[in-house]
Amino acid sequence: MGAKLKQKVVNGSLVNYFDEPVIEDEWEWDKPAEDMVNSPSHYTEGEIETIDYIEDVLGSYHAIHHCHGTVLKYLGSRLWNKTNPLQDAKKARWYLDRMIKNMEKTKGENW
Repeated sequence: MGAKLKQKVVNGSLVNYFDEPVIEDEWEWDKPAEDMVNSPSHYTEGEIETIDYIEDVLGSYHAIHHCHGTVLKYLGSRLWNKTNPLQDAKKARWYLDRMIKNMEKTKGENW
């Protein structure tokens, strides 16, 4: 079934250990961690990334407002009540950068 990671206290410190020898092939050592800020898997399933679809449907000008709302969502008053405020702040920055890109693209068209 494979080794299981366990913990025990040794000399007052919590120590991680495996309950049986570890065979390296059992672990995905080289698998990169998912990038939850720039390319989370739940936004990249299918042929087109969600933000690209939104921009295609709404157009660049209206996508500005979508990005603005998403920035507000990630930086709102509940930021510190969520499980990963640093990650949410980085997501807000990502959407702010995307908003600026769309603003540069539409400058002089609708505003």
